[in-house]
Amino acid sequence: NFKLAAAPFALLPLPSNNCTDDLRNFILTFLRTGLMTMPTTSIQRCPEVDCVTTLDCEGAFSTLSEQEKQYVRCMSQACWAGYPISVRQVSEAALELLSTFLNVFAAGFEDVKNKVSEAGVSDDAFNKFGTFAAYCFGNGGNYLSFGDSKFVPNCSEEEFLRILDCCGVDQKQAARVCSEAFSLSSNVLEFGLDGKGISGYYSEGMTTREVESVESVVEEWGLMKENTRLFKTSERKYELRIASCEKRRGRTAQCVFGEVTEVYGDFSTELCAVRSALEEAQQFALNDLQKKVLTAYTEHFSSGNMDKHVEAQRLWVEDKSPAVESNIGFIETYRDPAGVRAEFEGFVAVVNKEQSAKFQALVQSAEELLKKLPWPEAFEKEVFQKPDFTSLEVISFGCSGIPAGINLPNYDVIRQDIGFKNVSLGNVISSAYKAEKVSFVEEEYQELYKKFAVKFLIGDAYLAIYFNSGSEF
Repeated sequence: NFKLAAAPFALLPLPSNNCTDDLRNFILTFLRTGLMTMPTTSIQRCPEVDCVTTLDCEGAFSTLSEQEKQYVRCMSQACWAGYPISVRQVSEAALELLSTFLNVFAAGFEDVKNKVSEAGVSDDAFNKFGTFAAYCFGNGGNYLSFGDSKFVPNCSEEEFLRILDCCGVDQKQAARVCSEAFSLSSNVLEFGLDGKGISGYYSEGMTTREVESVESVVEEWGLMKENTRLFKTSERKYELRIASCEKRRGRTAQCVFGEVTEVYGDFSTELCAVRSALEEAQQFALNDLQKKVLTAYTEHFSSGNMDKHVEAQRLWVEDKSPAVESNIGFIETYRDPAGVRAEFEGFVAVVNKEQSAKFQALVQSAEELLKKLPWPEAFEKEVFQKPDFTSLEVISFGCSGIPAGINLPNYDVIRQDIGFKNVSLGNVISSAYKAEKVSFVEEEYQELYKKFAVKFLIGDAYLAIYFNSGSEF
């Protein structure tokens, strides 16, 4: 039961006759149909095709010096130490789900497969179980990182429980995990407030009116909200939980619905591990700017002061074209139903010098090319800040989903006064199309899609410069 996803393609110009016939047909297909079909329900089931591909970074890593490799190691540890934060921002149940899968597969995929096969579990059921586990790791929980709707296993509940039992998972834990994996109650199908969805940023049942009431207090305090969560602890009592290593209680104020208290120390365990890795990275920093960035990061994660993260991002933008690129913190607000609280993420990548040179040539011509775009100058910033536009090969990316590229920082005060960095993640783009079949493309267009898809995504990265917009793409 599918319906065609409408898209506002009518305003786009048709391709010129200079295109090759294949490319022209491919573009016209996109313009006329959008190619993508969307389900009429929020329920998503994992596909039965392979969903794991190799993110090739061996070649890029091998070009680094020993100091650069040690820097990559420390920053990667920081990224993955913070990954559970991203999972807990979905739900605590999601964290138990992933922890269970880690224990199940600790012995190795093939060993586990042989064990459950001896217990009478079919290869088909086990492969569907494994696919669901992979999807959970790839999305930072059992909700799509791009779409925010819940997905469920393709195997049966009985097969799911039998596999967990074969792997020695406690019966009560197995029952909780199975319930979380298969529940299709109307209030758990997507992220939301007012009882219409779930969110790890808010306590269960939080209403939009309550959130807005507390936000007015937060704004009076002059706090940024990216590294906060909001929980109702009792009738008319709320905690604004601020992510930091340090644990302490702060100010208290009244809102329409009761009393609000600042509580520092949210995600303290994870952030202490992040801080430890960043402190070790100091000795391998590649220049003085990177040392200053790391100092600002550690001060931010220690205290919860977002001004320190803004400072870190300001310094990061000034560090032009380093051999190793990284960024970490509470960055994107996509998954918050209120759109203000940010998901934790961190990445480490190595520069692809050949592709980056092409991007820099585009940057140099950007001001002239901007004048040719079909909108008046009033829609552009008064002064175009030339970005540092780089092609990277990702080594580590600890978050709910790896984008094809990023445009950071999101803080307008930095973007307007200093600039920003555009980053194309080359090995992500090339790895995304290794699957045998793309599920949302009609069979007759499969090969045509694969032929041009990577080039189209690189084109998206080019366009990020022109649109001068923040976040990920």
